[in-house]
Amino acid sequence: MPQVVKTMQPELMAQMELLLRIVVAGVCGAFIGLERQNRLKNAGLKTHLLVALTSALMVVISKYGFFDVISQGLSVDASRVAASVASGVGFLGAGLILAGKHEIMGVTTAAGIWATVGIGMAFGAGMYFLGTSATLVILFSQFLLHQRFITSNEYFGERVTVTLLPSDDALERFQQSLSQNKFEMSDIKVKSSGAEAIEVRFVVRIKGLHQIGPLGDLLKQDSQVQSFSISKLV
Repeated sequence: MPQVVKTMQPELMAQMELLLRIVVAGVCGAFIGLERQNRLKNAGLKTHLLVALTSALMVVISKYGFFDVISQGLSVDASRVAASVASGVGFLGAGLILAGKHEIMGVTTAAGIWATVGIGMAFGAGMYFLGTSATLVILFSQFLLHQRFITSNEYFGERVTVTLLPSDDALERFQQSLSQNKFEMSDIKVKSSGAEAIEVRFVVRIKGLHQIGPLGDLLKQDSQVQSFSISKLV
């Protein structure tokens, strides 16, 4: 038994080092996701953490997961699984890009997901310095460019839930009220609560975070609004 434990120790240490790569990748991905979440973007901390962690895991499997099947005359392409990670992230990025009436949203967040995959792959390959440096460069560029070039015309998203007094044209009048005050609704979902109320859930785009207050005031002043809640779109 002691001999078995002694034999397993090098293998366990190797597995722990590979686990460390995955954990560090997840932490760096979480930092990038936290920055995106604070900007009220669709993909936040959890998404970026999982993307980085999984990318690192796939690279580790690609590099070290098939050594037991290697024999004379049989070789393994260590880059095959890693290459599929870069291809597969395209589907995730496409799901984050939204085409609106006036502009396309989510391109930066989708690019951030792609960059996070690269960071995860770097850590999975054991390139700690490269992965850490890339994380710092991405975070620095996001903060620097946002602070340097942000304008009052930048759009933010808020998720709103409103309970309206029931009437045949309640939703139409509510939409007109928001439109007249320059608030654009999207992703509208309506749920009727019988004859007592109509629940409306939607995303509203606002110019600058300073517009959240006026949105709340508008909803308070609307006589057909029974109650409402506003939350960050993450």
